Amino acid sequence: MKKLAQSQKGKKLIFILLLLLTGYFFGYYKLIGEGLIGDHIWRQADGLSIAQNFYQHGMRFFEPEIHNQVADHGFSGKSAGEFPLWYYLQAVVWKLTGPTPFTFRLFSLILTFIGLFAFYRVLQQIFKNDWVAFILPLLLFTSPVYAIYGISFLTDVPAFSLSLIAWYYIYLYFTKRTQKRLWTAMILFGLAGLLKISSLIGFVFLLLVFVLELFGFKSLKNKFLFAKSQSEWLAFIIIPVVIASWYFYARWFNHVHQVNYFLTGIWTYFDLNPAEQKDYLGNIRDVMLYAFYSKSVLFLLLFGWIANFFLLGKMPRFAMLAALIVPVGVILYVILWSGAFRNHDYYFIPLLHLMPGIFIPFLLSFKRIDKQDNFLRPLKVLTLVLLGYNMFYCGSFVYMRHYGHRGEFIMAGPSESVFANKYIVKNHETHWKPFKAIDGFLTKAGVQPEHKVICPTDITINASLYLMNRNGWTGFQSWDNDSAIQQKIDLGAFWLIVHEEENAVLSAFQNFTEFPAGRHHNLLLFDLRPYRKT
Repeated sequence: MKKLAQSQKGKKLIFILLLLLTGYFFGYYKLIGEGLIGDHIWRQADGLSIAQNFYQHGMRFFEPEIHNQVADHGFSGKSAGEFPLWYYLQAVVWKLTGPTPFTFRLFSLILTFIGLFAFYRVLQQIFKNDWVAFILPLLLFTSPVYAIYGISFLTDVPAFSLSLIAWYYIYLYFTKRTQKRLWTAMILFGLAGLLKISSLIGFVFLLLVFVLELFGFKSLKNKFLFAKSQSEWLAFIIIPVVIASWYFYARWFNHVHQVNYFLTGIWTYFDLNPAEQKDYLGNIRDVMLYAFYSKSVLFLLLFGWIANFFLLGKMPRFAMLAALIVPVGVILYVILWSGAFRNHDYYFIPLLHLMPGIFIPFLLSFKRIDKQDNFLRPLKVLTLVLLGYNMFYCGSFVYMRHYGHRGEFIMAGPSESVFANKYIVKNHETHWKPFKAIDGFLTKAGVQPEHKVICPTDITINASLYLMNRNGWTGFQSWDNDSAIQQKIDLGAFWLIVHEEENAVLSAFQNFTEFPAGRHHNLLLFDLRPYRKT
């Protein structure tokens, strides 16, 4: 057993086991079979809606579609944003398994683990120190947003994971100089950027290093990192071109279908009005930062970033460039997409580039971390305590976000943060849980699969429609007057379904509730067919 633990194969197996145990501690065994649950059901439902429409409407890759009829003047849901490959692959799997959230979460989790394993392998090769190689990936895993969305329906963590895997192949290219590894890395970077353009921080850093070397800067001690071959030139050109081409196509596609829902550009802090800017800063301070990391890691990142300025002379040149460029890239990303940060914590995931961008250069500045394992014992104990604390913090946060509307959760930051996260679960219990097992009720009431539905008590664009698997409209649309409602009825709305407690919405629809058709928990169904103009 001791020999296995000391072998490279044994160490890999131990690390994989640690990942599995950490995932178990985070409650993944409960989450793996869950449908829509937790925060940002809005965005989760968008992705599931695209996958569902691929699955049941012809697998047309370049024509992504959602349930909400936002396009073509209310006649379709065609809308493009991020590259739909991830959703398309899920639909392909569903052709074998049937449409189940289990496979979606499973594939996300597998890619999350592969990304962390790739990070472990890079650290193992750089430091020749098992302690560093084990601790940093596990500490990276204790970011709540990473743990939460690493098993979700969003593409942010899969994109980040692809970037981590790309770095592993970049390292192999630097050591082996084979074109196959270069192109594997670049394809992975390209896929990451297509899934989420914000995951390209590492690629942009490499591009800047490549440009610096064109001007004679040697990134390694006495030699160039890149050979400046035709293959390298082509790789650095083709990846941005492919990604830009998709976004040009997405904008064209949306223009053709008269829709502007998915974000295909930047959303800066300066695009917010003064009230929104104030709300943004307060929400970041009181709620969002705690979903990124615990205070202990936030302070450690800040300390490492400041310390790196004093340690630049002791770092290898490539590490020095990383210490300078990666944090600047993260800051620019925050500026360009600030508008999304105040209410969308998954936008913090690209900030995880700070973990390798700060800590690897910091550790490389100390000669004590070498193949003789001269890592100071007190520092080992301290990092182990830090890791243990953050695992408990992250595990508590994941549970609070999905199941914990009761409890104190004192580790999750100030009362504002705890209240916000407990409200998420309470809202799920009252607002989304009633849609579970609703299909039988809808069929019995006469709601056919092709019938369009209005659900104005759903403020998201797709959640209720996806859960019912019916096209239609939600509270995302404006229901200012009877004519707006009548217009949707004339476009094919057969049914109205509302949450009973939403009296304001019921009042707005009072002229269209004369024909009740049933009740499912706290959901009321009304027949709109008598109001159709023939």
